[in-house]
Amino acid sequence: MRVESSISISPSGAIVLGQDVTCDGFVYQVPVRVQTHVHEDHMFNFPTSKQHQNIYMSKPTKKLLEIVHADLAYRQNVYEVDLGEEKQLENSVLSLHSSSHMLGGVQVKVAVDSGETVGYSSDFGSECEPIKVDKLVLDSTYGSPKSVRNYCQEQAEQVLVDKVRDG
Repeated sequence: MRVESSISISPSGAIVLGQDVTCDGFVYQVPVRVQTHVHEDHMFNFPTSKQHQNIYMSKPTKKLLEIVHADLAYRQNVYEVDLGEEKQLENSVLSLHSSSHMLGGVQVKVAVDSGETVGYSSDFGSECEPIKVDKLVLDSTYGSPKSVRNYCQEQAEQVLVDKVRDG
């Protein structure tokens, strides 16, 4: 597949960065999938990707996915990537950076062979340090005014701690 632009979005919603990388979706003939996190709305066509692509993700994301996809621990096409680590791909360089969205959640940065950098924010939290790229696909968890939360991060964390204690 020849990508004319350094960023495109497939009909299925997968984000394509350069010629090498799809994010959170499968695109035939793009060799790499980055799985940004484990939320269901980012898992589109994951079983197909397991069969046809190399899959890169953070170590925590892989551990979470192994709960449902036990075969990931044994697959030769699934790679754990440390935050900030650069991975040389066929036509680009890939790096993953924290999105502060959830355990293991990442933003994706790709340096394409022209020297341009492109990225995908994925879902991100308020503590996220934005990646610096020439072009960015910006995603968000809540874009609607109906989704405004009336509590702070500390309150949410305390509710989690209380639920764990009660359980």
